[in-house]
Amino acid sequence: MAVSLKKKNEIATLKDIALGYSTDEVDLMRAKIEESLERRHQFELAQGLVLTGATSWEKAKRQVESAEIAVARMFLALNLTPAGVFERQAVEGKMFNAKAIKKIVELAQFTCGMGSKLERVTKAFIACAIIASDKQPGVPITNRLNQRFLGNKDLGSFIADKDILDHLDDLRHKSMSTGAETQSSQARNVLDVLGLGRITSVERARDAVVLDLANPFYGMFRAAVMV
Repeated sequence: MAVSLKKKNEIATLKDIALGYSTDEVDLMRAKIEESLERRHQFELAQGLVLTGATSWEKAKRQVESAEIAVARMFLALNLTPAGVFERQAVEGKMFNAKAIKKIVELAQFTCGMGSKLERVTKAFIACAIIASDKQPGVPITNRLNQRFLGNKDLGSFIADKDILDHLDDLRHKSMSTGAETQSSQARNVLDVLGLGRITSVERARDAVVLDLANPFYGMFRAAVMV
């Protein structure tokens, strides 16, 4: 039987928790993932979409299927249901953003140590959000707040990840500003749907996230990315 996240966290890292589930437990979660993906697929068909193999949803579905074991283990470790992730409808008539599912897959592989690198913009968003939250616990992380940290802080004293530091200009001017703010929106919603934070509203609906820094995910992230 799976041990609760809280109890496991007392004796293990999140990676240890994720990798500690039995094959039977993982297979059961994989079956639930496959059922959820199929329901989502039927939902997409019902929207009148012509599926050609190249839609955002179909790409996302293949990404999940290619990393199903890692996704299953992360879902178990974080006590998530596949339906609550892939089929979530924060807005009536729309399920979770298909393009953001790639971030979920990468976070699952990161959690399980299965060889995937986190997307640069995802790492930068989370790192800046942690810095802000450490300074002011419970602060809502908006695009504006992230941009301010990227633009005005000496991030080398907070962040050890060379990939982020080497691409700060791109992150400041492209990935977290103007038309590319959708990346930050995706990051917020991914943290929310995985239970790593809570979406809130500051200047407009769903424009910020408050991190749950007590979640053991952030211990893993700090060790991998932060100083």
